[in-house]
Amino acid sequence: MKKIQLLYFLILISCGVINAQQLNVDSLLVETINNVKKGRYSQAKQQAYQALRETPDYVDFKLFLGRSHQMTKQPDSARYYYKQVIEQTPNYKDAYKFWSSLEIDEKRYQKSDSVLNLAIQEFPEDVSFYVQKNEVNHHLLSTQEQLEFLKNTRKTFPDNSQIAQQYYLLASQIKTDRLGVLYTYTAIDREAIGPWHLGTFQYVRERTWGSLIANINYNQRRSNGNLQIEGAQLDLQSYFFTSQSDYSFLALAYSKDEIFPKLQARYSFYHNFNKGWEAELGARYTQTRTEDLYALVMGGSKYLGSFWINLRSFSTYQDASLYPVLAFRTRYYRNTRFDYWEASLGYGTSPDNTFVQNQIGERLSLESYNFGVAYQHLFLKKLLLGAKVYYNNLEYRKNKKQQEYSFFIQMSYLL
Repeated sequence: MKKIQLLYFLILISCGVINAQQLNVDSLLVETINNVKKGRYSQAKQQAYQALRETPDYVDFKLFLGRSHQMTKQPDSARYYYKQVIEQTPNYKDAYKFWSSLEIDEKRYQKSDSVLNLAIQEFPEDVSFYVQKNEVNHHLLSTQEQLEFLKNTRKTFPDNSQIAQQYYLLASQIKTDRLGVLYTYTAIDREAIGPWHLGTFQYVRERTWGSLIANINYNQRRSNGNLQIEGAQLDLQSYFFTSQSDYSFLALAYSKDEIFPKLQARYSFYHNFNKGWEAELGARYTQTRTEDLYALVMGGSKYLGSFWINLRSFSTYQDASLYPVLAFRTRYYRNTRFDYWEASLGYGTSPDNTFVQNQIGERLSLESYNFGVAYQHLFLKKLLLGAKVYYNNLEYRKNKKQQEYSFFIQMSYLL
């Protein structure tokens, strides 16, 4: 009987030692993770090596040992442990994330692509791996191949803002040439005012670096059926990429005719953040026949699946006063960047308003409210057609308002 009691006592002691040992290893893992988070990589390595001597199959220590080597610029050691983790536990998500980021940092894009392909096979519903793969594709694939990948990814994640943002940014870098004709008819409900006509011949050249847009504008205003004023303007615009996430807009316009400003200069810088956000900061300069006008532009955009939402503000300086303008737009994209519905809502007259450019100085201090709806579609991959209806309620004099109705049509052909 005493022998049995002694044996039972020894078993209890040994179980307690094993449990205490396991508890110590688990506690050590918490300390290791904490040291990695705080950048104490030498301590994290020592703790991980110590734990692996006692429990050589503990994958968590291998993962954070690999991470510590990665953060201390020891890529070969980091790869060794990441590979062990994935071989031992193929569904360990963080191992793929750390390993692929390591290869991107080391500019080993082919290897990173291989790791990400394994990750997507294991986690087909995790969009972060697709976002990382798109970053790698930039170094391995042609622009058209990258676009095809994003197009297929959008089908898998139709509501993801970041994928939509990357798709439309890249689509604007595809090589295209377009010739187009644009026309706007404006009717005004005041006696002896209008109609107004604005026509544009347009050429658009898009390349991987950005785009060049040349517009020849012709403006004509009539009163009681008689020609009141007319003229032409040359307008050159360009969007150009400065990095994967940044691009700029620059435009210069000149006219010798009074119906247009003499000179216009416009610039905006755009930065794309993660999760579909974009910010704009820019300036506008308008030289009319009588004054010089300066404006500050600030804006922000957000992709929400197939929707694009944009809010911009203009602050124009005139006669020691600032006049604010707010402009809101939203688009619903269907198949390509050329296919969308658009709605707009605004307050004030902005220096970007093409309908009333020569009246910008007079209209700045006048209250106006406007809204519009537009539709654009690409037919047979060649013919781009668009239409817009625009309404503006303008207080042209105190307690006196006029209603302006503009109808816009566009036809462009992809060469």
